[in-house]
Amino acid sequence: MANIVNYINHFANIPMTDMAFNDIDNVILSCISYIDYTGLFEGPITLGELAEKYFNSNSKKDINAQVIAVRSAAKILRYIRDEVRYKDLLIHDYEYKYNDDEQFAAMCIDIDDKTTYISFEGTDELVSGWKEDFEFSYKFPVPSQRDAIKYVKKHIRFFTKHKYILGGHSKGGHLALIGGMYLNRFKQRHITSIISNDGPGLRDKEFFSKKYKRIVPKYKLILTDQSIVGMLLYEHENPTVIKSNKKGIMAHDVLSWETKGNEFIPSELSKFSKTLDARLFEWLERYTYEEREIFVKNLFGVLDRAGIDSLLDIKENKVTSVINIIKETKGLDKETREMIKSLIKFMINIK
Repeated sequence: MANIVNYINHFANIPMTDMAFNDIDNVILSCISYIDYTGLFEGPITLGELAEKYFNSNSKKDINAQVIAVRSAAKILRYIRDEVRYKDLLIHDYEYKYNDDEQFAAMCIDIDDKTTYISFEGTDELVSGWKEDFEFSYKFPVPSQRDAIKYVKKHIRFFTKHKYILGGHSKGGHLALIGGMYLNRFKQRHITSIISNDGPGLRDKEFFSKKYKRIVPKYKLILTDQSIVGMLLYEHENPTVIKSNKKGIMAHDVLSWETKGNEFIPSELSKFSKTLDARLFEWLERYTYEEREIFVKNLFGVLDRAGIDSLLDIKENKVTSVINIIKETKGLDKETREMIKSLIKFMINIK
């Protein structure tokens, strides 16, 4: 089963001028923003130079101690650091924020002298990051959305012939969409595409807005056939579905996405993802923003009291984790308990 690494091994010696930027390149550039480059550069730097500084500053032990999304990003960065297709890409205007209320990072990557890819950091498997994804269902803007809008407004100018692609994986894809939606319509002309790689959607208020309708022709949503994150909220009606060789939460890892040549292998949404989509849509339709807020606080309160810091805690210790979670739901109403149980089941894809 070929994946992104196979694609890099086969095509990374071909410059962008000889083989056009594609969906797999987009995923590669969307992922490298997961890495914390704080202090490694001040001005523009090539991807190869940045990679060298990062690996000189971080041992394999340091990297292996990171969450899956960062480990996958580091693996991809290691593979592309010396390759013709990527090593001379210019990276600049890096921003990073992390605190109790927000996880945000963005960077500009010049594909050539006419096109820049703006990459937004996504969500890893930590519960704290997923809480922000669920907050999108009842609150706008949250801090990361606000910063995404500011970032795009700051770095896309009125008077330029330059073109931009906005992209990200997971929450990063959502932020790319938000950044493009809330950009001045004259500046929007400089955006060639917005690509969300298995990212969550929008509240109904934003989904049915003129701002969304105006940007839809430039918006592409890539989902895995086992998607969980991409099923959250109101989503693109015509997503591009691709094959993953993993199930449950692990299908969100880009290294599980299957490739053939210079394309992802097309697929269809699994019964698992369709069922999740239907349940979440029913939930969105039934509850007000205020009721959603109460549910989200209950859900993550339960996970906190059950000692769940990472979704992998549930995946790796199914029985113990699920028992602890169910114990913590006893004080909640029946409907909330059942919804939480369903979500936990979907997250680990219990058969």
